Amino acid sequence: MEGEDRSGFRAAGSSVVMRQSTRLILNTGATYARMALTVGIGLLVTRYALRGLGEVDLGISGLLLATIAWVQILTDSIIQASDRFFAFELGKADHGRLRRVFASSLVLLLLTAGLVVGVGAALMPFIVDLLQIPPARAASAERALLFTALMSGFAVAGFPYRSMFTAHQEMVFMSAVEVSESVLRLGAVLALLFIPGDRLVIYSALLFALQVLVSVGVALVSMKRYPETRVWPTAASGAIIREMAHFSAWSVLGTLAQRLRLSGAPTALARVFGPVHNAAYQISFQAGSYQFQLAQAIFRAARPAVTQAHGSGNEALSQRLAMLTSKYCGWMVVAPLVPVLVETDILLKLWLGSYPEWTREFVRLMCVAMALPWLMAGTQLLIQASGRVKALMICSLVCEGAGLAAGFFWSRATGDPSKLLLASLLGALANVLLTAGWLGRAVQLHFARYLRDVLVPLGLSMAPATAMALAIHWAVPDTSPARAFGRLIAVCAAYFGGLALGVWFLGLSKDERGHFQRVGVGIASRLPGPVKGVGLRLIGGQEAPPTRTSLETLGDDPAAPPSEV
Repeated sequence: MEGEDRSGFRAAGSSVVMRQSTRLILNTGATYARMALTVGIGLLVTRYALRGLGEVDLGISGLLLATIAWVQILTDSIIQASDRFFAFELGKADHGRLRRVFASSLVLLLLTAGLVVGVGAALMPFIVDLLQIPPARAASAERALLFTALMSGFAVAGFPYRSMFTAHQEMVFMSAVEVSESVLRLGAVLALLFIPGDRLVIYSALLFALQVLVSVGVALVSMKRYPETRVWPTAASGAIIREMAHFSAWSVLGTLAQRLRLSGAPTALARVFGPVHNAAYQISFQAGSYQFQLAQAIFRAARPAVTQAHGSGNEALSQRLAMLTSKYCGWMVVAPLVPVLVETDILLKLWLGSYPEWTREFVRLMCVAMALPWLMAGTQLLIQASGRVKALMICSLVCEGAGLAAGFFWSRATGDPSKLLLASLLGALANVLLTAGWLGRAVQLHFARYLRDVLVPLGLSMAPATAMALAIHWAVPDTSPARAFGRLIAVCAAYFGGLALGVWFLGLSKDERGHFQRVGVGIASRLPGPVKGVGLRLIGGQEAPPTRTSLETLGDDPAAPPSEV
């Protein structure tokens, strides 16, 4: 145990952990290349959506999406089950059963896709009263709701094909797909500025057409690449459907908890204040979702690795990867957090120009609330991989439900819409503490280990960077736009520079630093001519041996016996 305490890797078998974490790093790198593009494009989408739709229609569009999201509770639970079952069967290398699992997943999701569209159509006559939509926009909202439901239905039906790429850890292709989606969505928003007519309806129709194009394209590529996806729904197994349904039954509670936090807030805002504040909420949600994507990149890469390790019976490896996932996800969500909280005003002005009332408060609260669940991402992954989801989902539902209910009455009593998000934040915090401190014991992830491997490295690496950012913010007044912008640059430079040093020297173990250096050397060794030399000098390494051609071998421990490789 002493070796694990010092390095965090040896107890699980260093060579195996290194290979898995190397793949995680490389897949995450591909996803971050995608994210850099999608976030930049997404910022433009929000800016021009606000201009093209206006505050009222942007708020209505967000409300419609939130309404359909409630219908997708069952769908999202089946999707989670599909991810878990695909990765589990790949870990067991049972391709015959994998085909049946895929067909069973396809049947369940086709049925739920039909349910989404049907419920969306049924809600059309009631949408005005339900969401407090202004009468002048009632007819448009009804038509937009139908397009939104059809869009969601196509997305659901195509998800099994997306899941197969995730299960195979093919993140490069999925990154390309998501970048393409972002570009097409930007095109749809820009088209609003030139196409005459009802922009709310036109925007919803364009998003529907985009989703059809992407879903069909991903399905065709998946069927070409993976034989297990070339099956008819008739290949589904009743026993597997029941098994997935049983797993999904408890996941419904967790999905409901997530919907209470993400979709319940705009619905509650509409009921208390009308749609006037939902534009601000949509903007804050977009800001939080970019932060969400930072951690989701690691989460997606880690999910199949953790599940496959558990499926193969390697509990030490699955536990270690779970702790790494929580720590790395934690860094990703806190990385942008401090500059956003400290320099909210100037960032919003640069992003949007002018923005609706309450946007500043919503953005701050939303970013913190969306960061908290990722601090226990690895623990949640391992609990899901083990199939022990009942307590996890009940805990999430109780915490998030209590937060939303408290926020609803608190905001109505005070007339302050930010209290709704503050209460949701407190509910998310309670969920994190209970999951990490109580539920983690079921998979042998005790809170002491979570504190040592996750929270302490996060705190140590963040503290110096945060102190420097706050010192600059307080020392430099924003007496003019130029000084405010200069302060923003200084805060970001000090914080990100300090955080990088803190992560490297205080957050990573010696073995982790060595591993990252070996991965960097392997990547630099494959760069062309002069670029390779510069890269190797910066990393401080030597060119990798020519016999090691696979990037997956970069994490191998050279001292490990052959049996471990």
